[in-house]
Amino acid sequence: MCDPTAIAAVGSAAQGYAGQQSYKAQAQIANNNAVLANAQANQVEEVKQQQQHDIRAKESQVQGAQRAALAANGSDTSSGSGLAAITDTAVNAQEDINRTDTNAQTEEWGYRAEATNYRNQASVYNSAATSSMLGGVLGATGQYLAGQGTVSDTAKSKVATGASGVSPNIDWLGKNTKVKRWF
Repeated sequence: MCDPTAIAAVGSAAQGYAGQQSYKAQAQIANNNAVLANAQANQVEEVKQQQQHDIRAKESQVQGAQRAALAANGSDTSSGSGLAAITDTAVNAQEDINRTDTNAQTEEWGYRAEATNYRNQASVYNSAATSSMLGGVLGATGQYLAGQGTVSDTAKSKVATGASGVSPNIDWLGKNTKVKRWF
């Protein structure tokens, strides 16, 4: 027959191990999410650079068309309203570039912060995994020691009643002996 104390101890250890494995899996998921968040931040930077390149290309096209139209009308592009139109195009393009940069920085910062949060969460899960395993080991130890105390108590009662075949008149521990439990 199986010892109930051993079964309880093994169950406690198994529970600790299962908890550890669960927390480790959650930590791995959080680390994977951190990697993905960093990849998204990097992608935002790449998209920003492409958008800024497109804005500059569009600026050049518009300025070229403005110069051609002004020249066709006989207007001077180096002064007056011709220069003002070309300058306005350059200013508007720079404002668009600045806005793109600011928006991308904000979005990128959000993804980097998210990645940091995921890494912190993974750290918490790893700590919980360690604690779970330690709790299982301590629980198993406690179950075992508690069971040993119960076995001793059972043996003493058998001796006291004569169930073990030993004389019940013998005081095995002494009349004033106290048994301490360490749990």
